Amino acid sequence: MPGTAFLTGAGKLKCKSIIHVAALNCLWMSSPKIVEDCTVSALHLAVKNRFQSLAFPLIGTGTGGVNKNIAEAIISRVIGQSQYDGDVTIVRFS
Repeated sequence: MPGTAFLTGAGKLKCKSIIHVAALNCLWMSSPKIVEDCTVSALHLAVKNRFQSLAFPLIGTGTGGVNKNIAEAIISRVIGQSQYDGDVTIVRFS
């Protein structure tokens, strides 16, 4: 379901876990609302699992078609309003 998040192991990556989000709807598109819901869901898992740091890509901006600036603004706003108090890096791929 778009906007949900779930936790998996990180395999051989140098992190403890990976939070995956469902950023696309059944038409393979995203939206500002889905970006917001994904961010809220991911932060909820981070708080629940007591993560000390997170890296957020610009959710929904690739195949999903959301404007990068809009996605970044939504993610930043949601992080600022959340209960998560760890370090957050927003990753902007070229």
